Amino acid sequence: MWVSLAFAALTSILFLQQNRVVGWEPGYNELQPGHHGWVSSHTLAIIAHATPENGFVGYALATSDENGERDYDYFDRYPVFFSAGMHAVLSWKPRLSTQVFLAKQMMNAVFVLTVVVAYLLLRKISGQTLASMVAAVLGVSSRYLLFYKDMVHYDQPALLGMLLLTLAIAVHKVDSKKWPVYAATLTAVSLGRGYASISVLLVWLGLEALRILRERGMSFAAKFSGVWKLDAFRALLLGTGWAALNLLYNIQVEAARRGIPLGETSIVQSAVNRLALNQDFNQSYLQLLNWRYFIADELVRLVRWSFPIWGYEGSVALSAVILVLMLAVIVWFGRSLDAPRRMVLTVLVVSGAVWLAAMRNLSAFHDYTAMYFLGIPLALYLAVTRFFRLPRTVW
Repeated sequence: MWVSLAFAALTSILFLQQNRVVGWEPGYNELQPGHHGWVSSHTLAIIAHATPENGFVGYALATSDENGERDYDYFDRYPVFFSAGMHAVLSWKPRLSTQVFLAKQMMNAVFVLTVVVAYLLLRKISGQTLASMVAAVLGVSSRYLLFYKDMVHYDQPALLGMLLLTLAIAVHKVDSKKWPVYAATLTAVSLGRGYASISVLLVWLGLEALRILRERGMSFAAKFSGVWKLDAFRALLLGTGWAALNLLYNIQVEAARRGIPLGETSIVQSAVNRLALNQDFNQSYLQLLNWRYFIADELVRLVRWSFPIWGYEGSVALSAVILVLMLAVIVWFGRSLDAPRRMVLTVLVVSGAVWLAAMRNLSAFHDYTAMYFLGIPLALYLAVTRFFRLPRTVW
């Protein structure tokens, strides 16, 4: 316990006070300060309107025409808790500069919690304290992750929720405790872009179901019944249902606010455009969603976000070789674990990739979404630290 508290204190000192001046000009360049500022400003605008009067559903912009008719743009499509909570914190101070500072510190706090949860998860997988600490710190030491860690946005809380849910799955598999999974499911889905946590549950269910379906001598009905009774399946139903309720609430609030049908809300229309269901939306946008382009770009991003380097623009071939080596080390490490811990390691490594693939319409344009790959470098560094059995003083 004392070691864990000391680790939390050290990470707070190291990371919480690292306020890089990255700029707030309204640019839209993925790796330049302007993008950091644009996303933060846009999210802060949503947070500013997440008031009780608005049903805690924020929006980015409100305009009036010459007749005084009001129109709204970009309503929040994520569970209201993050925006409403941030609004409550920022309401402590009236000055804008102080509110911006508070918002950045809140995001820094989310980052520190992410490091701590990552450490607890790696310790649960490996059973080693110091090696897990080193792996957690190395895993978050990418210059890109540090660059974007205080950007006000919905992805970082969602990443925290994914790791928290994976930790709960580890507690379930290793310690045979079920309730943390259901509590973590509700919490994870509620954090920022918490719908990302559904990918964790899908991967977990897939692994559990595969184990049952491979059983010989069982009828199909018995296998189906076995899958139905899985905690992974019930947690998936709970998480999906909770996500749907939150989304429907946001849509209903926007429809009531604007006086329009549910299908005409900006939340629904944005989903139609982003899912490429509207072929007239933007042809250049649809071009970028090409799978070949997307996978090549993600390979380069993964390497950039896995090591403490800056400005990596290696070729797709080189990035693919590096990724294969990374995965080989992780697989080698996983073979040394027992079955429950190996399953948790698989969930940690695979779920981020599943989420980015499912949401390529969003992640194709935003480099900072590569943080969902964090499970891969965490697993890599844990494997490396387990391989080098160094003295405690060195760790």
